[in-house]
Amino acid sequence: SGQIPKCIKNFTSMTQKTYATIFFIEQRIRDFNVSLMWKGSEQMFKKNVLSLLKGIDLSSNHFSGEIPIEIESLFELVSLNLSRNNLTGKIPSNIGKLTSLDFLDLSRNHLVGSIPSSLTQIDRLGVLDLSHNNLSGEIPTGTQLQSFNASCYEDNLDLCGPPLEKLCID
Repeated sequence: SGQIPKCIKNFTSMTQKTYATIFFIEQRIRDFNVSLMWKGSEQMFKKNVLSLLKGIDLSSNHFSGEIPIEIESLFELVSLNLSRNNLTGKIPSNIGKLTSLDFLDLSRNHLVGSIPSSLTQIDRLGVLDLSHNNLSGEIPTGTQLQSFNASCYEDNLDLCGPPLEKLCID
């Protein structure tokens, strides 16, 4: 319960490139390659370097207050789940700095304001859920945000624009 601490920015493995080293007991293994299919693209990790995937799941707690702006510095973050809390305020305006995000769930909170246009900068986003908040305004256009199912925006009464059936009025 309480607020998400601002020291969240100190999760250094999410703010800089980090690697896990694989040590081999037998020296005769010289070439170790790991092939990983990630979002339709094959990634090859050679020899003793393997990138770490990173995620934060603080869902289904009693966190309140605003999402700390410091979260914007965790640009290596792949998954962020803050759903089912009592978070208030706006979605941080520069959340688009998290360009490595594949999964973002901010649903079932009390977030207000518009969806930040910076969210359009995250072109890897595969899962998005902003439903059951108090968001308003037009869903930013010209990106994959319109390709998500309308259910990821539902129960935001003042939200409008594709993929929702509710049109925006100038």
